Amino acid sequence: MSETAVKTDTKQRSIRKGMATAGKVVCFLFIFVLLICVIRRPLVADRDPRITKFYQEKPNSLDIVFIGSSNTYAFWSPLYAWSNYGIATYDYAAAGQAILSYRYMIEEVRKTQPDAMIVLSLSRPLANCSVEYFHKLTNSMRFSPTKYRLVQAYSRHEEIPFLDSMEFLFPLLRYHSRWDSLTTEDLQPDPGIAKAPNEAREYLQISNDVTSIYVSTEDRMDLDEDVEEALTVLLDYCEQEKVNILFLNPPQANQTWKNLKQANAMYDLIRSRGFATLDLQLSVEDIGLDLAHDYYNYNHTNIHGSLKYSEYVAQYLLENYDFTAHRGEGAYHGFDEAFDAYAQKTAPFLFSFENNGAPRDLTLAAPTGLAAEYAEEDTLATVTWEAPEDAVNGYSIWRKCADLDDRWECIGTVDGTEFSFTDPDLETGYTYHYTVVPFSEKDGELQYGNLDYTGAAVTVPEE
Repeated sequence: MSETAVKTDTKQRSIRKGMATAGKVVCFLFIFVLLICVIRRPLVADRDPRITKFYQEKPNSLDIVFIGSSNTYAFWSPLYAWSNYGIATYDYAAAGQAILSYRYMIEEVRKTQPDAMIVLSLSRPLANCSVEYFHKLTNSMRFSPTKYRLVQAYSRHEEIPFLDSMEFLFPLLRYHSRWDSLTTEDLQPDPGIAKAPNEAREYLQISNDVTSIYVSTEDRMDLDEDVEEALTVLLDYCEQEKVNILFLNPPQANQTWKNLKQANAMYDLIRSRGFATLDLQLSVEDIGLDLAHDYYNYNHTNIHGSLKYSEYVAQYLLENYDFTAHRGEGAYHGFDEAFDAYAQKTAPFLFSFENNGAPRDLTLAAPTGLAAEYAEEDTLATVTWEAPEDAVNGYSIWRKCADLDDRWECIGTVDGTEFSFTDPDLETGYTYHYTVVPFSEKDGELQYGNLDYTGAAVTVPEE
């Protein structure tokens, strides 16, 4: 073989060897990336399903995307807005977020939902959130230039060194040591129902009286410098990108006077820039919220308050913007499936007049002094309540038993001059819960008022 042929053969073998090596490297990188993707989901904690599940939504399928913190998904119910009005909405929200995050959350949403209206739930004049809450958002977002810019902006504000900020982009740097604490739940798909608002036990089961701490004011106070800067960046972005946006201030309790006064100044600035606003901090009565029963903690409505709020906001949106009802359209079948799943989960905690469009008279206060007592000798329960200050047409009495079907059912009515009801239809060994709902009557139709969702309990002993 000639020297030239030898050189050619050697070169070809070298090329083949190089290609084989490159192929091995590519294969290794592919397997490595695949492995990272597989182990990332169970290892990375502190994610919000409302963010992760957003990526399952079909492009250009949503009418409105609600963006914000926990006050977004505790107040607005996309699935009941769908059931009642056929509008396709979504809660793109993670707990504890603040103004700096919202500019990038809007950008992320508009990648796949460019025509959707944005409703930003903005109540607290805070520029940024804690590291723990920021992880809640970034752990849930896909890696993208938007996420990178978000992390850069957050790290500059918090003066976080570059290397330390990498854990927001690559959460495995923070959670790689969770191997020993993994449970079977970590290996399951992200929990929760698609498109659902709050599913927490507290949201479904708890009522807290926030009457004494719900405060409001029309006074103003200068914004903190970093708040005004973050808000200006957000408004500049929305103006530049011509974002169709409504700034919405939900009615939260437990607000400091500083927060309330600065929130008023914040909304003054937003309006001065020509953006639409809906400030509901002073609108509790208009919404029909019952401060004694419609919140599960000081900052968030429970499911009952959420439905009242959602009805009010939905009416506002339908009156001021143009939306098409999508019920019956095949492309929106996922909303029907999600609502059916959510309705099954929430059914034990709701009353029929809350989710079937029955008219309400929310000027009627929930009866006070609600009590229930079991008389063993007569095997019956007596429910009592106090006479109201204002007369009502009557009361409906509702009962549920966790040991049976666990759903509230109306078991009788009395007129507005009676303040007790006797229930003889009981089974031994069960615990029953009772509540009383005042009603007015208009054109032969009952309109239900407010109520104590927890009720009063009696236990029927075993024979």
